[in-house]
Amino acid sequence: MTAVAETSGRPVPPEALESPDANRTTGTTGTTGTTGTTGTTGTTGTTAANIPAPAIELASGVFLLPGAEGEADPTTLGRTGNVVVIVGDRGVLVWNSGASHRHGEALLQRIAARTPLPVRAVVLSQAAQDLVFGATAFAERGARVMMSAGARATMRQRCPGCLVDLGQRVGAAEMAGSQLPDPEALDDVAGASTDLSASIGREIDLLDFGDAAAPGTIGLVDRGSGIVLTGPLVMVRRVGEARDGDPDCWLAALDRLSRISAHPIRSGRTGSPHAGSPHASFPPLASPRLVPDHGAPGSRDDIAATRAYLDGLYQGTRAALAAGLSLAEAPARIELPAFRAWDHYATTHHRNVHHAYLRLERDVWLPPGSGPGQQSPACRAPSPSRSVYDRGGA
Repeated sequence: MTAVAETSGRPVPPEALESPDANRTTGTTGTTGTTGTTGTTGTTGTTAANIPAPAIELASGVFLLPGAEGEADPTTLGRTGNVVVIVGDRGVLVWNSGASHRHGEALLQRIAARTPLPVRAVVLSQAAQDLVFGATAFAERGARVMMSAGARATMRQRCPGCLVDLGQRVGAAEMAGSQLPDPEALDDVAGASTDLSASIGREIDLLDFGDAAAPGTIGLVDRGSGIVLTGPLVMVRRVGEARDGDPDCWLAALDRLSRISAHPIRSGRTGSPHAGSPHASFPPLASPRLVPDHGAPGSRDDIAATRAYLDGLYQGTRAALAAGLSLAEAPARIELPAFRAWDHYATTHHRNVHHAYLRLERDVWLPPGSGPGQQSPACRAPSPSRSVYDRGGA
């Protein structure tokens, strides 16, 4: 990932947020490597597995620790998910926790090299194996670990198998000490937003998107900078997993996110966060940046691009069903040339067609009012008492 050289988006010097468990490998010829030290007769380079990409300072006090490119293997160590660090006046909030207990410990040391403030909380955005298993390291240091109820249920169902899978892919040594975390459920995003803001001394808001991209899809807004953490909701030039997405919920959530990202956001929580019209006194938000769980940061344009991909996926799959194509035939027949250049298209798109086919085929047999085009209760935006971003027609 290439960092943008600007006030908000500059790489942080490696010494500030470099992984302390990084190993170095010695070469035989050449010049000094970027992060290594010169050997007797040659260079010390670095391995992608152990030297992570430099942190990117998205805004003052907001750092992206980018995930590695590629799949979980001995090179990436499974550390492919993005982790975001938000530093307040009193503490730190971390969005996602890494792929293993060892990875979580490395993240903690990177954070400690940047700030002496304690990590108060870790929010796990989804049940993805490269995002949840570092949580135990944070919990051992006294951090609260939180997750939506829907994502937590999915994690408990699937992720015991994730541990086995990661161990086979990256090696037992990397996964040593890793176990399924036990996060508290985020049942009330407004209450949790207030608690977390007070805990770290910085204004944040959690966003509840229902069962959109996955059960219990959530996001987070850092009010001071306007940065929006989108979890699995937005794809930024990378095909994401659509296995758990509800077609109508996901599209509705993207529409809502588009309104949120253009919404004036109040800086500073005084009195009730929901008092009055949100358009009356909130200063406008300049160039909000969207940060997905995987891949590079994006912008509002990527919301539209994600919608276009999903429209193509679901419309193509519905057409395949209507034409009588079988599950075996559909993936090869539903191609989206406009997105072929996106990362992971070759490995993930056909899998998405497979899961979309099964989902839409199942929806055909649901009772009236429950199929495609009919929003389930989980799709609807939260009530005004739960999110300031849904007031005033935002």
